[in-house]
Amino acid sequence: MVADHKYGTSENFVGCHERGITTHMGDAGMKAHSGHDHTIFGDDAFTYDARKDVYLCPAGQMLKPRRMHAIRRTVEYKAPARVCAGCVLRAQCTRSSHGRTVQRHEKQAALDAARAQAHSVAARRDRKRRHHLMERSFADAANNHHFKRARWRGLWRQQIQDYLIAAIQNVRVLLAHQNPSKSVAAALKLVTFGMETASVLP
Repeated sequence: MVADHKYGTSENFVGCHERGITTHMGDAGMKAHSGHDHTIFGDDAFTYDARKDVYLCPAGQMLKPRRMHAIRRTVEYKAPARVCAGCVLRAQCTRSSHGRTVQRHEKQAALDAARAQAHSVAARRDRKRRHHLMERSFADAANNHHFKRARWRGLWRQQIQDYLIAAIQNVRVLLAHQNPSKSVAAALKLVTFGMETASVLP
């Protein structure tokens, strides 16, 4: 699955991983934290103890599960405010007077595995290729072929429009090849196929 960071949510990462789909999407979580204060410890600085179901902070203090966020499907782990208040690493850990918290997804192992795929060299290469091939095609269709507006109501009618737009784009690509006669013949076949496909849509 290749997509930009807007699709790289925890739910999509976990859903793809559970279906055996390799995730080469951008990471929305990393994008959201790009503007954060990097002088503060991130959640990755905390060590999870699965046996005790607690987190250990860089100072060795324990964060225990506090509550479950039903919408985000994450468990909040929190250190006592009095412990954080007297910690020598407080300035690097939290600005809050209520103690440091860490969020853990209910399927964190699957999320970590999917995010590792998303940050691989292959994933970055695929996203770059998608941007070059797909985004330019979408922009061309929107700017030159009315891709942003539907001419008719109904999904099957919209599919006709999309097939014709794609056929026109392919014709332009073929005509740009060095052998004009073969390109024109192939282009005509594409247009014919597009029209035939559109005519048999339900």
